[in-house]
Amino acid sequence: MIFLIALLFSFFETAASTSNKEESGNWTTAIFALPLRKTKDANARDCYHFSERFCYLGRFIARGAASEAATMRVKRTDDYYQFRDLIKLVYKTINWYSFEKVEWGGCCMKQLGVYKEWGQEHGISPQEYYEEVINFTSDNRKVNLISAQYSRSLCVNIVTSIGFGTGPIAAHENHQATYILSPNTGGMIHFFPYDKIRDQLTWDWFKLNILCEEQAWICVKYPPNAIASGS
Repeated sequence: MIFLIALLFSFFETAASTSNKEESGNWTTAIFALPLRKTKDANARDCYHFSERFCYLGRFIARGAASEAATMRVKRTDDYYQFRDLIKLVYKTINWYSFEKVEWGGCCMKQLGVYKEWGQEHGISPQEYYEEVINFTSDNRKVNLISAQYSRSLCVNIVTSIGFGTGPIAAHENHQATYILSPNTGGMIHFFPYDKIRDQLTWDWFKLNILCEEQAWICVKYPPNAIASGS
């Protein structure tokens, strides 16, 4: 998570002095770790202990993307208690596990920390942030954050963390090589060209082939639309 926070800060610092400034102000993303046993990405490595497909890491909402009422909202002392009571009922159904040693695989210190950093600090109430977290609607989200580990032997980028939302893709230093996702339970590996990742790896495809393989209710409640297929 530390790497992703650093990536987000780097992105916003860069965008502040470029033409992307307006877009970055409305930037949002739902971030997922993809399990990988041998990797420098701590989130992907920790996720490997709890899931074969994904772990939820949180929903980032830039200040500019928050509602006008949210930006004027004053923090309340019971915010944490309200969000804890909401998220503890559903964290297992969205694979949002804590990777903290004191609550390994549980709830809710880590989840509360994410709400504080990415929700409360941006004026978003516990209920509003909770509703954003569990919203898997098929909308216009695109890949806008991606972290990958380059395999020299395979000459590919193995995706370890990915975000879907609004706004431009966050700056990253991945090699200009094909992206692959970890094999599914049937051993199938999906490939996505480096320069077409945002077009081919769609939110609906990700829901159907990653999220719903473990949490089928997501596609029942939020059925995907047209699906772009990876090779």
